Amino acid sequence: MITKLAERNFSASVRLMKKVEASCVALQPIAELRTEADLVRRALIVRSVLNARALFENLHRRTLTLTAALANFHARKLRIAGMGVNAKP
Repeated sequence: MITKLAERNFSASVRLMKKVEASCVALQPIAELRTEADLVRRALIVRSVLNARALFENLHRRTLTLTAALANFHARKLRIAGMGVNAKP
């Protein structure tokens, strides 16, 4: 089950990466940057990529945490179910 926050983070990251991809198609090589506007546009694209990467990393960390919690839950459930049949506490 995906939480609403994780779902929103993932959707935002995907939208951001698609926007960045579209911007990168028209990106000039760094040697050809001549104006302030070119530099600003490149900086915005870099910032967008870093923001998307951070969102994906947070989502990944949250997924690992939830997976570990779910594994602990299932292990405990099995221990509890086996308590009546000579199981160790």
